[in-house]
Amino acid sequence: MSEKKWETKNLEQVTDNRMKHSLVGGPFGSDLKVSDYTELGVRVIQLQNIKDGFFNEEYKIYTSASKADELIKCNIYPGDIIIAKMAEPLARACIVPESEERYVMASDGIRLVVDEDRFDKKYVLYYINSPLFRNQAISNSTGTTRLRIGLSTLKKLKLLIPPLKEQQKIAAILTSVDEAIEKTEAIIEQTEKVKKGVMQQLLTKGIGHTKFKKTEIGEIPEGWECVPLGKLIKVQGGYAFKSKDAKQVGTKWVKIANVGIGEITWSDQSFLPNEFLNEYSEYVLDENDLVMAMTRPVIRNQAKVARLDEKDTPSLLNQRVCRFKIKDSLNSEFFYQFARSRYFANEISLRIAGTDPPNISSGQIESILMPLPPKEEQDEISKILLTHDKKISTENSRYHQLNVLKQGLMQILLTGKVRVKVDEDQEVPS
Repeated sequence: MSEKKWETKNLEQVTDNRMKHSLVGGPFGSDLKVSDYTELGVRVIQLQNIKDGFFNEEYKIYTSASKADELIKCNIYPGDIIIAKMAEPLARACIVPESEERYVMASDGIRLVVDEDRFDKKYVLYYINSPLFRNQAISNSTGTTRLRIGLSTLKKLKLLIPPLKEQQKIAAILTSVDEAIEKTEAIIEQTEKVKKGVMQQLLTKGIGHTKFKKTEIGEIPEGWECVPLGKLIKVQGGYAFKSKDAKQVGTKWVKIANVGIGEITWSDQSFLPNEFLNEYSEYVLDENDLVMAMTRPVIRNQAKVARLDEKDTPSLLNQRVCRFKIKDSLNSEFFYQFARSRYFANEISLRIAGTDPPNISSGQIESILMPLPPKEEQDEISKILLTHDKKISTENSRYHQLNVLKQGLMQILLTGKVRVKVDEDQEVPS
């Protein structure tokens, strides 16, 4: 194990001073106007392209080569590290990917060229994206609604630097975890894509049908019905609990912010007195209950519908969140899958069009027409779709575990709490 001491460097000290503009920001104010953007030309890197450890290729805008020549100090190149000066998370960074495109940095971005004779670029990137660096950035930022950090301040933020070979080994370990995370993300994305296709087929065509009939909602198999949801479910709205009743601890309080797409989230957590469980027993939520946000109920073409797990209960149902009470003629899993379909989200969107904020009522939900197969086929369809959900859930758990592992490794490896073994005579791939 290397016994060489670690050093503390500021960001400016890890730059390659042999190069011009090795630590600079993008153009400011009138340097880059809307009129300077073109359909093709030199790619302008925006905040939207800078993600936490990776480059987002989806957002593309361009400016002319002549304008890029005017802003030569803001030109960036494949392999450069780029850092975001604002938006969440603050000071996130990524590496510009290999490409034949020419790039220029827009405002609120920083170009960093690392002196790779003394520092491992990936190690520096991991350190910048770690809480060790980010907490410094937040502490030295300005702004209230949106945090921002200036270039002069960013230059002074500190990094812990081990010997070069140790930097390379640490970066290699963290890279291997990132590769596992990327593979898991790809599996989740592909499984979700497959499930959407299967869901579309099963919820409209069923299993093995050859004869179909026309209805108000399109063709459905013969033997299926087209039924208003109100005949199959009862939509129960929540209670208008008062903010003065909130407690620091107690019974979970399910509000609009807690209902996501297919999950209950507790990043914004509130509590009500435990005695409310008896006083408002009609609004007590149990495991496997299905709920939906009734204000802004659709995002990304999906309804904000979720099923409660054991960890989410007991809890109390707040106003503008509804619970679906499902009748015996309807398989609850089949309804849950239907409520997560594009068709259901579209029907809700049609009913909330023009409302501000977008709100849907119990009656409007109950008016939605549902293609309804016989109970036995509902059961079979549910089993097929649930198989896909279980695979997605398994991969999501693995994804979470890998991210927890990565955060733990960053904490111990980037601080030197655990030193990695390095063979001084062996090259370590970065």
